[in-house]
Amino acid sequence: MIIRPFLKCLSHQLISFTILAACFAVFLPTTAGADELPPHLVEMESALSHQQLLIGEAQELYAAIDITALQAEVEKRPPMNLALVIDRSGSMRGDRIRQARQAALHVVDSLSDQDRLTLVTYGSDHTVEFDSMATTEENRRQMREVIGRLRAQGGTNLSAGYQAGIDIVAEHHDENAVNRVLLLSDGHANQGITDPAQLRSLSRQAFDDGISTSSIGFGLNYNERLMTGMAVEGSGNYYFVDDSDDLEVLVATEMTGLSATVANRIEVLIKPAPGVEVAEVLGFSHRYRDGAAVVALSELAAGQSRSIVVRLKAVPRHPQSMDILTVRTNYRDAINDRLRFRRQSLSASITEDASAVQRHLDRDVLTRVEEVRLAQAMDEAMEAYASGDRQQAQQVLRRESTRSRQLQQDHDLESDQLQLFGEAFEEAERTVESAPASSAEGRRMRMDSSATTFEAQRSR
Repeated sequence: MIIRPFLKCLSHQLISFTILAACFAVFLPTTAGADELPPHLVEMESALSHQQLLIGEAQELYAAIDITALQAEVEKRPPMNLALVIDRSGSMRGDRIRQARQAALHVVDSLSDQDRLTLVTYGSDHTVEFDSMATTEENRRQMREVIGRLRAQGGTNLSAGYQAGIDIVAEHHDENAVNRVLLLSDGHANQGITDPAQLRSLSRQAFDDGISTSSIGFGLNYNERLMTGMAVEGSGNYYFVDDSDDLEVLVATEMTGLSATVANRIEVLIKPAPGVEVAEVLGFSHRYRDGAAVVALSELAAGQSRSIVVRLKAVPRHPQSMDILTVRTNYRDAINDRLRFRRQSLSASITEDASAVQRHLDRDVLTRVEEVRLAQAMDEAMEAYASGDRQQAQQVLRRESTRSRQLQQDHDLESDQLQLFGEAFEEAERTVESAPASSAEGRRMRMDSSATTFEAQRSR
């Protein structure tokens, strides 16, 4: 199945930064004199799809903004203030609850005395298995004993368990710490708050209050759009684990990444110049403040990156050149405990020659835009497929596949992700035609694609 290798390829990007951080650390100074600043730990690169614009005409263009945390030796990482929220509904019986216990034990063993952890489980109700406490050796022994007694029963009151985890993390919130809820579910929310929009809103509100959310979908029966949506709104990570995979491996990936944090409290401010409008920020939740679109990110680990694509509308009124936007990234250097920023302004030349506009397109930006557009199209097709409209799903897959092939040919675009998306679209079309969304094959494709498109929209 093409989609699964595609998922593994993209997921490798998520895992690889932790390996690189361990093996190829750059030794950066952790102190600086009064007149000396340490090297930046975050790089920012931004570019426009159009280097030239036609005068007097409304035009659409894109900006690609790449935020990358540099490799660094993390001698003293930020403390962690975590809530582990685990589904213990009846569907988790057997091997799944056993794997969940092992994953929880790995979280406990990954923490040090400076960290805090609470464990909340939920079935028809929720239980605070142990309240937030420092993960000293003595407390870790108690935590392991509690985890060993976890059993599965009841319904899926996801909202009650999730809200309890948020509340406990909030009680011990530290703006310089990693404040995160790690949510695991293997089913649909069927008690408490069940509306996906309301649950996503909970995640967004928690992030606005300084608490991020990572989600893990376990098996083939959970709501993949809900779990990805909560991770997007909560500025965390999203993982899909099927019954043959090792949950502990992905939890280890999450914990290793958090342990390699070099920057947090990250804001990307995208401020358009006069005559320019920010029409859309693709793949990221955002807010508007003082005329700027603001994308808030939780943490970046050494070697980790985020790629933000912005759709713009511009009407050039004057000849020669035009300012398009200013991008500023504010962040806290978690190694040196300093607030830092990077800033860049982008502009385009103005011309009366339409052919010159086409000659001066940025192929790298166009490639990145197309990768995100294909990820969004796959999401659209899978939403139609999940709702039972197989015809609409096929139409989206065929239309976008044809459009993308022509665009790639016209502009000579090429990347590994574009090739993999092309193969994934072809296989998805075959699966949609041959298998209903409720079948094991259909469900697995939907779960695979949710993880694939989540990562493709956020990272190159």
